[in-house]
Amino acid sequence: MLRIARAAVASALATMTVAISAAAAPVCLQTDRIQNTTILNSRTILFHMKDGTTWRNTLRNSCPDLKWYGFTYAVHGPLEICENLLTIHTLYGGDTCLLSRFTQEPPAHA
Repeated sequence: MLRIARAAVASALATMTVAISAAAAPVCLQTDRIQNTTILNSRTILFHMKDGTTWRNTLRNSCPDLKWYGFTYAVHGPLEICENLLTIHTLYGGDTCLLSRFTQEPPAHA
């Protein structure tokens, strides 16, 4: 009976570990699938994808020059931008800002 209980606990722990690992993986957008971006204000960027989805990122800090000058970023290795890992820079003014979590926007109604 004790072996069955141990096996059940081990199985449950394995399932929880997989769920936690999947939840901890950052959302990354492949750069070749980004159609364009919309800058809403000094902290919010919408990434419009070629498949019709839109992802919102509210930066960790304010980038005052973002709305006026736009931004650039550099990726190394895989051509993707990942939440909480990438720093963007305004084209003029020198602001440096860190991306935060990506959240998917609900689809626009036709």
